[in-house]
Amino acid sequence: NNKVKSVTYKDWTSGFFTGALWYLYRFNKNKKWGDYAKEWTATLAPAQWLTNKHDLGFILFSSFGNGFNLIHDSTYQNILLQGAKTLSKRFEPLVGSIRSWDNGPWHYPVIVDNLMNLELLFWAAQTFHDTSFLHISVSHLNNDIKYRFREDGSTFHVLDFDPSSGKLLAKKTWQGYSDSSCWARGQAWAIYGFTMAYRYTNNKEYLQYAKKAANYFIEQIN
Repeated sequence: NNKVKSVTYKDWTSGFFTGALWYLYRFNKNKKWGDYAKEWTATLAPAQWLTNKHDLGFILFSSFGNGFNLIHDSTYQNILLQGAKTLSKRFEPLVGSIRSWDNGPWHYPVIVDNLMNLELLFWAAQTFHDTSFLHISVSHLNNDIKYRFREDGSTFHVLDFDPSSGKLLAKKTWQGYSDSSCWARGQAWAIYGFTMAYRYTNNKEYLQYAKKAANYFIEQIN
């Protein structure tokens, strides 16, 4: 009906438009875009307390993260720190990964999308010299290396664990074609996630898996 459909701050995509505004401001330094970015960023502040989802990296680092890198507002920094603390509460040491969803036919689902949220934790570890954030990120990545990839470099969308034992129960696809297929968007998350992890850690194994995922993607589009 030619009307814009918006989402609340709780939606996993809520930070993307704000992130695009910060990119525009970074590109042309036009005060108008900076003011728009600040206005939209402010609406997302309550997300720092959301304990019922894993998407805080998507929401907060796209908005407050990009904003802080440009204007160095200490308020943004504090919100990002709280967001990292909140996200960390979804980490179960016995499993070794951050839980993704709280609903659906799962026991303890860990989706490939979750790699995109680790940047918030890496940034917090680096900025505040807090090794707890680093430990969670590395544990999650190493668990993904153990279970996420097929031999050809493609990825499973959902890893489902038993939260009481940490045992892997199933490898599934929720949004792709089938459990044996590769979901294209999820593959992109893996490429970005492991590349980002290498940037923060210089762990060459992460770079190796980023390349493995990227090579598979390229092979499918050639």
